[in-house]
Amino acid sequence: MTKEKLLKNSRGEYNYQFNWVNEDGQVTGFNNVWATNKRDAVKLAKAMESPARDTEWGRMSGMYVDLKSMYKATAKQAAAMDRLGWMMTC
Repeated sequence: MTKEKLLKNSRGEYNYQFNWVNEDGQVTGFNNVWATNKRDAVKLAKAMESPARDTEWGRMSGMYVDLKSMYKATAKQAAAMDRLGWMMTC
């Protein structure tokens, strides 16, 4: 049994995948970032967060990074997430 290699780009960055959760802790989606280490991946993901807020149309739920779900992806895992994302948007 061979272990699949982690996905890495030409700049030496790994593909970190993670889930988004709302303020109730329910999973609302997923995303990924490219970073050289988990600390940088968390910083990049946190910069994409959108807090809950009130709008003229009502209360908008927030999206927060679920740090427990963050992992370095293999090529197969990344392809599966891409496929899932395409199925959800088409």
